[in-house]
Amino acid sequence: RELQALEYSRQRELPGSTAIDVTCQEAELYLQIGDTATAFLHLERAIEAIPVSGIGLTTEATQAASLARALRMLVALPGPKHAADRRAKYRELLRDLSGAT
Repeated sequence: RELQALEYSRQRELPGSTAIDVTCQEAELYLQIGDTATAFLHLERAIEAIPVSGIGLTTEATQAASLARALRMLVALPGPKHAADRRAKYRELLRDLSGAT
């Protein structure tokens, strides 16, 4: 019931309103109860909100580390079948963030 209320409130927030470290924690909760679809959506919303997120996303160590964590979690999740192209985009973003060539 609490997670339902959380999901309801997150769906109504502006993109980038929730800190990425909090989003990772919430996604972990959904994963612990076996709700991979909601975990995927939470992480995806956060990643898609990067352009409107504050500068703290890259200047605060915890936020920058959580961004990489969110991407790692997102590419590891099965996600919806129709999201394969988006997962490929997130893998590329993760490679860019990690400096891999």
